[in-house]
Amino acid sequence: MKYYGLPCPVCGAVFNENDDVVVCPECATPHHRECWLKNGKCVNVQLHSETFVWSPDSSVSENGPAVSASEATQAAEADSDSTESNNIVCHICGSENPADALHCGGCGALFGETDNAKQIKCPFCGADNPEGSLRCSACGNFLSPNVSGNPFMNGISDNENEKIGGYTVGDYALYVQLNAKHYIPKFRKITNKKLPFNWVAFLFGPQWFLFRKLYKAGIFLLISFIAVSMMCTPLLNTLTAAFEEVAVQNGIDLETTVSATQLINMLSEEAAMEFTKRIAAPTFAFLGIMLAERLLCGFLADILYYKKVRADLKLIDNTVDDDGIRRMMVVRRGSVSFLAYFAGNLGEQVLINLFIMAADKLSTII
Repeated sequence: MKYYGLPCPVCGAVFNENDDVVVCPECATPHHRECWLKNGKCVNVQLHSETFVWSPDSSVSENGPAVSASEATQAAEADSDSTESNNIVCHICGSENPADALHCGGCGALFGETDNAKQIKCPFCGADNPEGSLRCSACGNFLSPNVSGNPFMNGISDNENEKIGGYTVGDYALYVQLNAKHYIPKFRKITNKKLPFNWVAFLFGPQWFLFRKLYKAGIFLLISFIAVSMMCTPLLNTLTAAFEEVAVQNGIDLETTVSATQLINMLSEEAAMEFTKRIAAPTFAFLGIMLAERLLCGFLADILYYKKVRADLKLIDNTVDDDGIRRMMVVRRGSVSFLAYFAGNLGEQVLINLFIMAADKLSTII
């Protein structure tokens, strides 16, 4: 057993070959199953981050030095006896019920039929679960009785073990998940030294990078976009001044004119030509800068995402050698972050307001 001789971080007892070990799908920290159920969560939950992964060197008991296996076993048996005499743990949803309960108070499951119940094999970790389970009792991923193997391979390839850049199509599918069908062909292009273009990243800019958990690139591009926009303020001021000047010269009420197109339609042909020439240079300069930023996002997106996927897969491979645990961690590392996307939108507005306030404050001082 991989964890033999290491201490459980909850009770401090060393793992032996017969122990039932539960591994956190987020950071791979091992626990006795009884300790996991008693604690209700990973003991290292406060350390969960994008980079933290459990290793034998980090296996430290929160209760001090490890106790002997015999002492831990006696304590576990005593705790188990007292718990079992007072309640029943539902085999479907895991909620606790009184010892004389016939049905689960949480999901309504009938107790006493678990031995004959049809089992569903988890497509991620391979653990067996009773029919009707919504989540796997070992890894916590959602279950479906109609899914076997990799649930994200539909429509991608018949060969889950096809290699792309050193990793299998199945690995990429587990990581990308719902959009695997879209991104795996892009990964093939990159390995063939072709440059794909991401139209979604082109349209959404830095927010796309945050959504795909490319946090460093997303924050850097977000700040860059705002900084460039502030640097383009003189161009916008030039356009505004030209707009107001032409309107005043031709006796046009600015309150009823909201766009340059409306203004041009109200001018004489000669005045309209002069106004168009005056605003052409700053307009094309501003639009060109904005377009260049979006094009940069579109061309960088798939390359940076491909590198992130490979880096995360390499980190997991260097840390975990159990295939079931590896698949669980790939799923947790992948997918998307809606929270980061909305935080990026909110952060953009906050930063713009801070830049404007700072500029106004500086102008009053100068």
